[in-house]
Amino acid sequence: DLHSFPTRRSSDLAIYSSFPGTAKSYKLTTGNDTKTYPERNPVNWKLYGKRFLGDEWQLMHEVIDGKLPKDNKKTKEYTITNKGTYQYYRFEVTFITLNLLVQLDGFDFVYE
Repeated sequence: DLHSFPTRRSSDLAIYSSFPGTAKSYKLTTGNDTKTYPERNPVNWKLYGKRFLGDEWQLMHEVIDGKLPKDNKKTKEYTITNKGTYQYYRFEVTFITLNLLVQLDGFDFVYE
């Protein structure tokens, strides 16, 4: 599971890819106890990318009310609106329902 402990109802996840690529979408999979604790699902988030470590982060996608499933280990796919070729990514959860930990079982890119 991907776990993150938020501060002020926000949290970041850093992702490094072994090669640069152009993702067309990404998939989020809910945690193994989402049915019991659906408030751990992210509600709002932003996805950023950059090609090199010294580059500025580029906003790839922003979601308001992502409507993740409230069942265990369910996957939902999101289309990236601002595509680019990146190797470094940042998934920033900007709001969860309660000030608890954010829990996802998976985060996967779908490349072109």
